[in-house]
Amino acid sequence: MPGPKNRYLERARISEQEFEEVLRLFCCDQTASQTASQTGLNRNTINRLATLFRQRMAELRASQASLADCGQRRENLLAALRTRLSGRSADNALIFGFFRQDGQVFTDLAPSGLKAELQAVIHGRLRPEVLFRPEAWRGYEGLMDLSHPEAFRPSGLDSPELEHFWRFCRERLGKFQGFKRESFILHLKECEFRYNYRQADLYRVLLEEFGRRPLSMKSERFFGN
Repeated sequence: MPGPKNRYLERARISEQEFEEVLRLFCCDQTASQTASQTGLNRNTINRLATLFRQRMAELRASQASLADCGQRRENLLAALRTRLSGRSADNALIFGFFRQDGQVFTDLAPSGLKAELQAVIHGRLRPEVLFRPEAWRGYEGLMDLSHPEAFRPSGLDSPELEHFWRFCRERLGKFQGFKRESFILHLKECEFRYNYRQADLYRVLLEEFGRRPLSMKSERFFGN
């Protein structure tokens, strides 16, 4: 038996009114448990919808950034590496870069193969010039490791927006108990989206987006870079 018609969600088993309420609570930063309690919907349904919301937010951010430009930043890091840290592993490190483009803030997940080196720089264990040539930082205003309280500023200069965004990310991401790499990307891009639309009505922005391009419950995929 087909579910109720829903212009925001294909193959929906919930009504438009229920969808709108879930989205409203998501935009208000309510947890899945809180949303389930307030709507009477199954928590698994809430989690699936939240994942779909985050996937679309990530896709929208990717469409607004120059993907080729992001790729160039990563290539600069790899090409400018002077030496490897032998025997060091940072597989679980969650490291990302910060940059601004056209008046907006963007993030870019660091290359997996450089986590140990970047972590050593961010944590202050090694001077950046020991591991990288100066051109490595071209385009990055900051590098962040979720396990470290301070962002690394390649220029050495204070950046109020960098600090503001870093605090915003740490406060939001700190609410979650650990991340897999795939889900971390989605949560990071959600932070980026919320930060850039912090002066807008986030609920209205997303509702209009889903009205133009409905989500679908038939499949989920993680956004990656």
